[in-house]
Amino acid sequence: MREEELRSTAYLMLLVGHDTTMNLIGNGFLALLRHPDQTTRLHTATPGGTAWARAVEELLRYDSPVRDATFRCAAESFTLHGRTIAVGDVVSLLIGSANRDERRFAAADRLDVGRAPNEHLALGFGPHFCVGAALARLEAAVAFPLLLERLGPVRLAKPADELMWRPARVMRGLQALPLIRT
Repeated sequence: MREEELRSTAYLMLLVGHDTTMNLIGNGFLALLRHPDQTTRLHTATPGGTAWARAVEELLRYDSPVRDATFRCAAESFTLHGRTIAVGDVVSLLIGSANRDERRFAAADRLDVGRAPNEHLALGFGPHFCVGAALARLEAAVAFPLLLERLGPVRLAKPADELMWRPARVMRGLQALPLIRT
């Protein structure tokens, strides 16, 4: 890589790695607060163990930190669900929608921290698989048990439907997650 490409890649890794992991932890913690039965299942789980690894995968699937993939241009024409996509047409893949596909996930709108298998698309797929996936999974597997332990019993300080989401087309993350100790 040329120096300019290396600098741009490093900047992208830092920016994208931070925002996506921050959104994973915020969105995931909100999901756990809204589903206390699932949180209870994790209270006795060993940090770094299989239960937490599955929980992280489910939190990625349930409310993905990246909702839309970047735009793509069709390399060839094809028909999908009765609609023709022509060569050169711009398409965007809706990761959040794919991760809630009932044909792929039983009870797709239900949070299940023990879901297995869980072949979601939150981290991409194939040549577009997230280069930082292992780090994001590790950070989340460390953060969630620590948050539950150190914060103790907490609840949302305001109704979930009043929470503000950061305005973005691709990313999905909260502006803030106000909590109250219970």
